[in-house]
Amino acid sequence: MNINFNELLKLGLKYEVKAQKIICEKLNTQILNTCDNYKYDFETNENIKYECKFDRISQKTGNFFIEINTYYYKNKVLKNSGLLKTISNYYIIIDDDTNNKIISYYIISTKKLKKLIRKNKYYLKKSCLNKKKLIYSNGVIFKKEVIKKYCKYIFDEKY
Repeated sequence: MNINFNELLKLGLKYEVKAQKIICEKLNTQILNTCDNYKYDFETNENIKYECKFDRISQKTGNFFIEINTYYYKNKVLKNSGLLKTISNYYIIIDDDTNNKIISYYIISTKKLKKLIRKNKYYLKKSCLNKKKLIYSNGVIFKKEVIKKYCKYIFDEKY
């Protein structure tokens, strides 16, 4: 399945809105503001910041990809991105099981996720290429079981 970047952004935003609703409902809170840059995606009235990531192939692979930096081939520049750039308190990894019609929200402390990388708890390192812009997104791949083990919350939503 070949999806362009703008379609992925729209899809990610759709799941981000769903994540906001589930956080408000399950944690009895309200959204204070949203952020459209690398810092975080939304903040609750308790000043807790969340970064949402939708992994569209996790159902097929059984893994989660976490971006950590980006290499710009043209300029030969490596910049922190994703997990290493966010100021969020929590990462929400969103997993849509379309066969069973369940969306799972894995909520893990950003600090815990960084610690898991430092302790080499990930499965392998991976690079993804944007061929048009010659940009590599570098990240690590975690088995779902590892993320499940360290989550603060896991919320499932049937549809």
